Amino acid sequence: MKKLLLFLGLFSFYFGLFAQMEPFLLLEKPGKKKSRMRFYAGDEVLWRFKEDKTTYSAVIASIGDSSFTTTEALIVPFLEIESILIPKGSGLKAVGINAFWAIPPMVVFSAANNLFNTGRTPVIDEEVWYISGVFACITGMFFLLPEQKKNSLGNKWRLIPIIH
Repeated sequence: MKKLLLFLGLFSFYFGLFAQMEPFLLLEKPGKKKSRMRFYAGDEVLWRFKEDKTTYSAVIASIGDSSFTTTEALIVPFLEIESILIPKGSGLKAVGINAFWAIPPMVVFSAANNLFNTGRTPVIDEEVWYISGVFACITGMFFLLPEQKKNSLGNKWRLIPIIH
């Protein structure tokens, strides 16, 4: 048993020497630990160049000391990037879509209840219309959210390549 444990220990130490961390880009706001994002090779990144307001999007192929290369063989120097854009609001937009899709079942169940069980008129209860209006407003509000959050590299954010 001791020989097996010794073998496993040496085996894990030997292969631990070959383990290296994959290089990544660290987008951070200094002083705030929760304001950090990592971009690895294979991740999609959205950015804007200085002097250009077009948003570019590509998948990172490799990361170097002063630039990264995309899968379309575009070399992007870090010094020429003005801002990194991060998609946001997708979770809240999903809430808005789900709020919208909750309206038809409420109307159908209210009508079915009044037609088949109680026989009351109007067929759809007044409360259902109020709740449906609130859900429709929630849907509209969440679709007004911006698509992307801009992290300007000028003064607050910085992009650091981490290569081991």
